Amino acid sequence: MKTKTYIPTRVGLGKLLGFHSAGWLVAELCIITMLSWFFIDNLAVYFYDRYLTGDITPFETHHLVVGRMEVDRTDAGQEQNRDVEVTQDADQAALDDIRNRLLALPEVESVCYADDYVFAQLDRYHWTTWADAYNTKEHRAGAYSIHLYLDEPFFETHGIEVMRAKQSAQSAQSSPSAQSSQSSPDDEDITSNAGQVYISRCMARSIFGSEEAALGKKLVWLDVDYADRPDGSTPAAEEVRGTYTVAGVTADVKASPEERNSLVVFVQEMLHPMLTSHILIRLKPDADAKDFVKRTSQNLYDNFNSGRSFIQELETYDQHISNQSSRTSLQIENQLFLLILAIFGVNALLGVVGTFWMQLRRRREEIGIMRSFGATRWRILRKMVGEGVLLYTVSFILADIIYLQIVLSTGMVSDRNMGQLIGEASWIEQFWPHFAIVSAVVYLLILLLVCIGVLIPTLHAIRVNIVDALHED
Repeated sequence: MKTKTYIPTRVGLGKLLGFHSAGWLVAELCIITMLSWFFIDNLAVYFYDRYLTGDITPFETHHLVVGRMEVDRTDAGQEQNRDVEVTQDADQAALDDIRNRLLALPEVESVCYADDYVFAQLDRYHWTTWADAYNTKEHRAGAYSIHLYLDEPFFETHGIEVMRAKQSAQSAQSSPSAQSSQSSPDDEDITSNAGQVYISRCMARSIFGSEEAALGKKLVWLDVDYADRPDGSTPAAEEVRGTYTVAGVTADVKASPEERNSLVVFVQEMLHPMLTSHILIRLKPDADAKDFVKRTSQNLYDNFNSGRSFIQELETYDQHISNQSSRTSLQIENQLFLLILAIFGVNALLGVVGTFWMQLRRRREEIGIMRSFGATRWRILRKMVGEGVLLYTVSFILADIIYLQIVLSTGMVSDRNMGQLIGEASWIEQFWPHFAIVSAVVYLLILLLVCIGVLIPTLHAIRVNIVDALHED
């Protein structure tokens, strides 16, 4: 005849591990949860920005080479005696000569001079404020400005996809609001175009609602002075620095690998031969960038110098960006943060495992009794893990409520102003989705630690001889 297996009735939280012990354990788990919230919040934002917002670059970089341009200034003292226009023409001709020599190489597909380009200045991107020319108060955004030279194949060499405005009367039309009876008193200034700009997709959506709606519209570059704001809510003064036509919408790009897709405005300007610092070289698909750099770097000065300009150094785009990224303060901060997070994670794991180990050692006699009544190791393991999950769930709810009160008291509950973003809008800028997502991540990660903390000592305890467990002091 089969005998019924007896399992002691599940104890409540008051008796779980002893009321006094459970209280200390709840307090410890609450502290670990609140500390984890801070670290995991930053980690979640970093992970989302770097890995979940698309590729680091929206273009293929393996066939892109960066050259550093230099100018021979040994005759700088004679500059005053030269005809300025003649000198500029000669310097421009020198750059054209170097470009032609590169284009003559069988591996080269496109060449572009650039003082600024994607990831050119990872630590000091130009942050500017832009707005719809006919609705500057509501439709505005902070954006990164990347400068490109007129008539240079900037996007083609990068490999950045561009949706260009059609060269027709329709593309030059103003915003629909400009055609209403409530015209701006500065219409005459707005229609006097200062140039053309290209904007990223998320920038187009932020100000105009869609990529198609942005084409041919007018943007104003605002010089905003925030220095004397009395309450921090509105700028003290702002001035229109220029009005531009949106000539095209580009694929989204990042200002640095650690950021999400940024609101970007590509501003066109005249080429300055003596200020040009870099040259971008797009190789054909069957070329090897590393091999190209190695071979071309031999006798680089002799082969690629003209007038006062010459190429000082060549490196692959990937290596160039990697070298720059490793030196930025943001990258150093992220590496330091990840190191601190790893140390905290190890200490949290050891702390949870150690706490449950000590508590379960005191219950070895109880485990022996359960086994003597026929309880299987699997049922004991399930019981202990279930109690740990229940205990941590209660601890998490308490910790989350406490943390929420702290956040509410600091005034962080309001969503950020979408008009002032410099990156694409996401759940990160919306408080309640942000809080809910990070809370769920915190719960699952700490719950995993608790399960490990319960499993290790429980597996050890259920292997102990029943007689030895019953005689445990």
